[in-house]
Amino acid sequence: MEIWSPDSSVVLELVPPTLKKGEEGIRRRLKRLEGRLEAYPFDAINIPEIREEASRSGGGSRTSGFEPRHEARALGRLIQERYDIPVVINHVVVHAPEAEFRIWLRQTRDEYGLENLILVGAPTDEEFPGPSVPVANAIAREELGKRGQIGNISIPGRETPAQEVERMEAKADSGADFFSTQIVYDAGEVTRLLDQLSIGPSRVADHPLLISLCPIRRPSSITFLRYLGVEISELLEQRLVGDGKGILERSIDHIACLWEEILEYRRERRPQWPIGWNIAPVGPLPQGATRRLLERLGEMIPGS
Repeated sequence: MEIWSPDSSVVLELVPPTLKKGEEGIRRRLKRLEGRLEAYPFDAINIPEIREEASRSGGGSRTSGFEPRHEARALGRLIQERYDIPVVINHVVVHAPEAEFRIWLRQTRDEYGLENLILVGAPTDEEFPGPSVPVANAIAREELGKRGQIGNISIPGRETPAQEVERMEAKADSGADFFSTQIVYDAGEVTRLLDQLSIGPSRVADHPLLISLCPIRRPSSITFLRYLGVEISELLEQRLVGDGKGILERSIDHIACLWEEILEYRRERRPQWPIGWNIAPVGPLPQGATRRLLERLGEMIPGS
């Protein structure tokens, strides 16, 4: 298996099935993945860690109650071994003390054979027993050496883009190799971040940014995205939902236009900034939906 590089990558996000679905849930998830891989040669699979938490925006809600899910690393090992494709494992670092985090890192590498990580911070400002993301980056780099890629989350929609750049620089200084955004439905969030990076030299200008794009098919998905902290205006919601039919195609249209706007802005402001896609659908989509989205994006490849 080739070493994965985030630059210009097209990554598919795959959520582990719930524990109550047992081995059948794993089998179905892998079958769905096979169809996606047959439709498009993704560069990596990104597996999030799903935890019970309050709304990140003060709005929105889950479409269903929280349910424990299969271990992301076990699913990741299966995918890497069966399909010979790199897997990226997300891990929220604040819930366990440093010593336990070090054990988790060693297990991830030695027992599961996984080396590409996205380390995620606290969902709130509460006190947690685990390390901050910059500290976790340094620990991960110490434990893993130069093997694998260490990523962190970027939230371009923060009220002050300058603060987000400062956060990204602190994370890069501590060992982050790349960033993955929160799901983006407003191109302005990314272009404002590009504006801030264009003001002067930045220590993250050469760090790849995976921009998370999310096709949806139901109005309830918008409610869930808001729960996750994604900014979707009421006007955009009205355009996407319409009469309740054709939501998926309208969301694909919107994402294609959003991506074109981001790429055009990047060409003008930061043409060398390496970016890629993280395709992160909410809930099951028709088998051809992801393929149609990538076809709509056409030749607007991340490295263009």
